[in-house]
Amino acid sequence: MSTSPEQPVRTRGDRGMLRATLVALAVGVALDAVVIAVAAVAFDTPAVLGALVGTALTLVVVVPTVVTAYLAPKLGAIAMAVTVLASWGAKMVIVIVVLILLRDTAQVSIAWVGIALLVGALCAIAAEMILLLKVRQPLDVTSSQRTDVRAEEQ
Repeated sequence: MSTSPEQPVRTRGDRGMLRATLVALAVGVALDAVVIAVAAVAFDTPAVLGALVGTALTLVVVVPTVVTAYLAPKLGAIAMAVTVLASWGAKMVIVIVVLILLRDTAQVSIAWVGIALLVGALCAIAAEMILLLKVRQPLDVTSSQRTDVRAEEQ
């Protein structure tokens, strides 16, 4: 007998979800690298700093999703719901606070923060959505024996 705790079994859907979130993270960071490069080549220092801050905010938005996908098989339904809700709330608070703190700062271009955040986060979310739709497990809804017995009794 083994005294080690049982490891959760990762299903094909779990692996697909984790892969989709990792690809989404890579897509978001790659696109933000392009935004940073454009800001560095064609614009001034506030644009570059704005693009860097926007990229950091992209990571704030996307990384918790990757962590949640990794933890999903280990958590029960209620713990998973709490994790998703808490991570969503925390990342929204962080983004809002950073944007409020930077809104009147001349050293950072708020427009470039927005561009980098929109490009990185929205493209990452779109990539994640597309990949999750491809790995989606079909829902098997078959009538149970208990339902069939009730129907025969009536």
